[in-house]
This record gives sequence, C-alpha cells and structure tokens, in this order.
Amino acid sequence: MTRMENPSVSIQDLSLNFGAVSVLETLNIDVAEGEFIVLLGPSGCGKSTLLNCIAGLLDVSDGRIFIKGKNVTWEEPKDRGIGMVFQSYALYPQMTVEKNLSFGLRVAGIPRVEIAKRIARAAEILQ
Repeated sequence: MTRMENPSVSIQDLSLNFGAVSVLETLNIDVAEGEFIVLLGPSGCGKSTLLNCIAGLLDVSDGRIFIKGKNVTWEEPKDRGIGMVFQSYALYPQMTVEKNLSFGLRVAGIPRVEIAKRIARAAEILQ
C-alpha cells in the first residue's frame, strides 16, 4: 500500500491486545485533510476501539498514531488537538446546549469571540 503524503490522521501498524485477545492487528489507515471516512462492521469488530485509540482513551500495544504529522501515540487525550463525540449521550444535563457545545473550547482557553463564532457555525450546520 502506498502511503499518502501529509495525511491528517495516519495509523501505522497499529495493534491493540486485551491480554491474549488481539482486537486490532497491524492496522494501517491514512485519512486526508477534509476526507470523510466511514467505519463499517458488526458489533465488536473494533470500530469504537480504533477511535478510542486515536483519541488516546486506550493505550495501543504496538504501532503509531500521527495527527497532522505529529506522533501522538503516547500523548494525553487533551494534547492531541481532537475531540470525540460518543454514540450515547455525554452531555452535562445542568448546562444549556450552548454551554455543552462550548465546554471543550472554554477549557482549552479559546477566546470568547472565537467560541461564539464556532458555536454559531455549529448551530447553523446542525440546524
């Protein structure tokens, strides 16, 4: 397989084991900037596990994960510059929709004006 030049996300020879059980084995994926991909497969095949590895929520057994050219394999989730939306609801019920949408941006120290722009854009996209 030919490697893509400057992928936005690059998974190289990624493996993940839970004890003696191999969940992901020598996986290679390159995702271009702006590319939209879909992971399809039956329940338990490793789709969410892969996303958890990319987000840093699971430590890989082998291989490397690059985001925008930076090796983030052993970086903390907060230092990867990405977010993850879970399938089940993961909202703070005491917060408004706007506060839930802006939470990560506020924690990251993004200026209020920029947060407002991003929230307005997200609201427009999501209707």
